[in-house]
Amino acid sequence: QNPLYDVINRPNSTLQRLLRKMNQDDILDQYYMNNRLDIILQMPQALRTEAQIESAKKRIQSIEEQLTSGNNGVAYIDATEKVTQLNRPSNSQLVESINLLKKDFYNQLGLTEDIFNGTASEAQLRNYFNRTIDPILVFIIKELERKFLTKTARTQGHAIEYYRNTLKFVSAEQIVSLGDTFRRNEIVTSNEIRKLIGFKRSNEKSADTLTNPTSQLRTKKLLVQRPVLEVCHEIQSTRPSRSKWIQKQVKREGINA
Repeated sequence: QNPLYDVINRPNSTLQRLLRKMNQDDILDQYYMNNRLDIILQMPQALRTEAQIESAKKRIQSIEEQLTSGNNGVAYIDATEKVTQLNRPSNSQLVESINLLKKDFYNQLGLTEDIFNGTASEAQLRNYFNRTIDPILVFIIKELERKFLTKTARTQGHAIEYYRNTLKFVSAEQIVSLGDTFRRNEIVTSNEIRKLIGFKRSNEKSADTLTNPTSQLRTKKLLVQRPVLEVCHEIQSTRPSRSKWIQKQVKREGINA
């Protein structure tokens, strides 16, 4: 089932109502733009009897024939007749209804004008992906799993997943700040950050490991400034998982205890 069925395909959905209103607007445009003058002709006499009304119709027909038969659209009237031109047709509030339905439809899809013109903020883009793109992808993934994965494969834990780059619309300055935070908290490696900013992979072994560069630098300073055994005991008591790394650092740096 289409996840956007209630918004797009339901007979009385917002999109269907919007399409009907736009069709009505096209019909009205064609009607008003089809050689219409939108004028009122004031006759010199009152129109109370059938003969007077018939005379007024003949007068209007005569003016129409003059306008259509001539090349310049010029006609003559009597000195006692008066023409009042209508600047526009009566307002049916159709345009306002179309604009309201269009805005409502975009809001239901998570779309805004800023998304279309490329000036949307991070919050607006996140809302667009969460309400529009992700529901569609979820249904596509479920259908792919139903079609291409057997029951045995699903029981064994096989699955089809999708991943979205959440940092795709983040500026370079924010990526640098986030990269430093992620590295210090051992969330991503250096090579993963380099991939995000378009740099080549580094061949250093530490670039593919989850390490805290600040902690490494502090440990190196401690190894130089204080006895190694004292530092090892201190780190062993606070962070036991770092003791093996300390021993490797001691051997690599060639520092004597």
